[in-house]
This record gives sequence, structure tokens and C-alpha cells, in this order.
Amino acid sequence: MNAPSLFSNPLVRLEFMRRFRGGLAAWGIPLMVFLPGVAVVIAYLAGTSNQQNDLMDQGFGGAGAMMADGISVNQVDNFGEPMFFALMVTALLALMVLVPAVLGGSIASERDAQTLQPLQLTSLRPSDIVAGKLVSSLAYLLLLLTCLAPAMTIPFLVGGVTLSGVLKSFGLLFLVCVELAAMALAISAALRRSVSAIITSLLATGFLMVGPFVMMGVAFMVGSRNLGFQGDRSVLRLLGSFSPVSLFSWVGTVGSVDTGGFAGTSGRVWSLVWWAVITFGSLLIARRSVTAPTVRDR
Repeated sequence: MNAPSLFSNPLVRLEFMRRFRGGLAAWGIPLMVFLPGVAVVIAYLAGTSNQQNDLMDQGFGGAGAMMADGISVNQVDNFGEPMFFALMVTALLALMVLVPAVLGGSIASERDAQTLQPLQLTSLRPSDIVAGKLVSSLAYLLLLLTCLAPAMTIPFLVGGVTLSGVLKSFGLLFLVCVELAAMALAISAALRRSVSAIITSLLATGFLMVGPFVMMGVAFMVGSRNLGFQGDRSVLRLLGSFSPVSLFSWVGTVGSVDTGGFAGTSGRVWSLVWWAVITFGSLLIARRSVTAPTVRDR
């Protein structure tokens, strides 16, 4: 679908009004801002507590270059890294709930309310219906990520995280949203009840995000029984590339951590390959599921 037909799609305008006027829109924004913000504060408090204990153990409790809370000014640079990782983990957990909640019932609710068939009888093509649902939902998710942007700048301002790392992470969060949204849309198009579609989307999202790393951990436990097993060179580490979380291996070095060091170049490439396969495959499934039976059987 080209850009002019996308913006002239009446379903896009209708879904915009539905999406931004619903109750979920009102709750999604504070949820996406509050939880990562709390994670950043907890990470900062944990870091200051550890630094205070270290200073007291070393007998520097009355050193001159101290902040009001007794922390050395030079040591604040170390706080950005844990704050950044805490924020990213919390943001991903929030997206694991919000994306299925937003898109899980998008098409299933139309079928449940018996409004999908009238849509199929209009001049809208199946790709127009899928694009209308996807674009409006991604616009709302992009709004949530924009609300998260101020919290993402805190680790950069504190120190330990580069601006490029923050920008890359923001872009990768959006790619994760696109993949999870496409999968939830395919599930919603395949099921008839919105509640079942939302629950199935939640379970599928959790499996896609966490399952590959669980399988990789089990495979490593089994492989470690063999002498000479080298995890950093084993092909088993590519199992994690199925998860959208592996996309963050493209962030690079954050503080003292190289996010792509374990996956390597092959792991980073495969993370993009699986992202494309899952995303476009899900959209094709959704398109076929919303195609009218009379058109499909031609």
C-alpha cells in the first residue's frame, strides 16, 4: 500500500478516533511513564546506597567532593548504566502487556460484533483493513514511547550512557512494538472472540520474548555436560535471536557492557532476519484471515 492510499484509508481515521478516545489510551500513558520512572529511581537509590556503604568501609565518609547524599561527584558517572538497563527492562515488560491489550482484540472484536463482514463488502482491500488497524495502533504505541523519552534521557544526563545508545534503544523499542503488534494482529484476525484473542496474544508475546532465552539456557545446560563445550562459540547462542529482545545487541557498548558481545555479528544479523520473518509473516497471515471467503476461494 502506498502512502496516499494509506492516509486516505477511512479505517485509519476511524481507528484513530477509537484508539485515542478509549479508556485504554488514558491508562496506557501513565503506565508507560510511571513504571520505568520508578525503575530508574530504584536503580539510582540502590546505586547510592552501595556507594555510601563502600565509602564508609573505606573511611571516606567526610571526603570533600561529596554531594548532599554523601556520594562522590565522580562516582555518579557509574549510575547511568544500571538506570538504563532497569528502564529498558521495565519498558519491555510494559510493552509485553500494552501491545497485546491494544491489538489483541482489534480484528476479533470486529468479527465478534459482526462488523467485519460489512468492512469486507466495502471497497477496502484486506491489506487496507490490516494497515488501518496496524497504523492506528502503532501511532498510539509511538505516542507511549514519546512519553517515555524524558525518562530515557536521565541515564544519559547522569552519565555512563551515550546519546547514540539512547537513540538506538528508542528506535529498537519501536521495532519491538512493530513485531509484537504484527503478531497480535495475526492472532486477532485468526480468532473469533476478542477476549480469547487478547489472552492468546499475551501468552504468545511472553513466549516470543522470553521463550528463546529459556530454550537457549536449557540447551547450554545440556551442552555444558560435554567436555570442551564453549558457549561463546556455540551455535546454540543463536537461539536467543528469535526473541525481539535480541535486537538490543545492536545498541553496542553501554558503560562497561557490550550488548552484542555474546551474540556476535551472526547473532545480530539473525535477530534482524527473524524480526523481518515474524513481522511480515504475521501481516500476511492477518491479511489472509480478513479476506472474505468468496474472494479467497476464487
